[in-house]
Amino acid sequence: MNILSVHNFYKLPGGEDLVFKNEAAMLKKHGHNVFTYTRDNKELDAMNAPRKAGALFNSACSAKVRTEISDIIRKKNIDIIHVHNTHMLITPAVYYAACDNGIPVVQTMHNFRFFCIGALLFKDGHICRKCMKNGLSHGVKNKCYHDSSLQSFFCKHILEKNRKRGIYKKISYICLTEFNKKLLIKGMGGHIDASRIFVKPNFIPDESASVKPSEITGRFFLYAGRLDDAKGIRELVKYWPSDVTLCICGSGPLKNDIENEIKNKDIHLAGQKSHDEILSLMKSAEALVFPSLWYETFGMVIAESYMCGTPVIANDIGNGCDMVKKVTPELVFHLEKNMPEADAASLKEKLKELTSGDLKEEYSSKCRTFYLDNFTEEKNYELLMDIYHKCQR
Repeated sequence: MNILSVHNFYKLPGGEDLVFKNEAAMLKKHGHNVFTYTRDNKELDAMNAPRKAGALFNSACSAKVRTEISDIIRKKNIDIIHVHNTHMLITPAVYYAACDNGIPVVQTMHNFRFFCIGALLFKDGHICRKCMKNGLSHGVKNKCYHDSSLQSFFCKHILEKNRKRGIYKKISYICLTEFNKKLLIKGMGGHIDASRIFVKPNFIPDESASVKPSEITGRFFLYAGRLDDAKGIRELVKYWPSDVTLCICGSGPLKNDIENEIKNKDIHLAGQKSHDEILSLMKSAEALVFPSLWYETFGMVIAESYMCGTPVIANDIGNGCDMVKKVTPELVFHLEKNMPEADAASLKEKLKELTSGDLKEEYSSKCRTFYLDNFTEEKNYELLMDIYHKCQR
């Protein structure tokens, strides 16, 4: 197959970038011709004010992108287009270019941007579905995109204009979980064709054989992720048992707050680590702790932990919880922002209970098996090919 893989990079690297690169490499490995069309939001930094204004004005559908994609389709004899992200410079123009040329297009839903101005369904420390219930104007009123009324307005403009044009009904979708599929159907209502929605998780290359154990000795638990409110790390360290070792890898806006909170506990801030270093820590940890307060869209770090044969203790919300419940339903706790005193006391007891057992010995084999059954490259390739063929019918 001749496949066009399309992705708009954000200014800060993220999981979507890795999935885009991994899937393109996987397809090439299996003999397909993979062509890429990419843009990078860092381009905006080099634009003067008139050009930035032009980019915003054309954000609903860039005529330039539409022409460029059409040229690639014709010159490379493209069979299918796989889109990962269009925000902000590629725009939904790629969908129109596909339709202009009669080429099927599938969009992987890496976030909730199609029905949430902030893309996360998370606001002020809590799950927020108000754009779904009350309309996208809510997101503009509350400056949900980059705390900017203007930028939030343009996000609303992009979505509403293309909903009216009916383009979202003409494309297919890949949701990373069944949970996300249900949200997409509810969030988009009649603006999409539910029969065009497929479910396929991300895959994790199997590096277990080459991962070296960490140099850290002794029993410890691991948190690996950004230090911000949505990840629940502030609440986790607040209620974490004082005599249980927790290693925190990552950086972010809560770094100083976390440093102050951990002074009298056996918690260590290890800072930002490389991917290889994180995997080494995962392989040696008693368990990974996943305290996220938002739905997440997948939970790559959980799949990586299972690849290493390391169990995961997760907050009972969204995709992280759903994934863990399929393997170790007993390793789930309840965490939320500003917990009532009674709930906080219950959480402390639960964390103490969860961290006292021999989790690695008891659950390692089960976690590794779940990875092999669901998140390998081979399994993912089969699912993706099945989706491509169904989209071409």
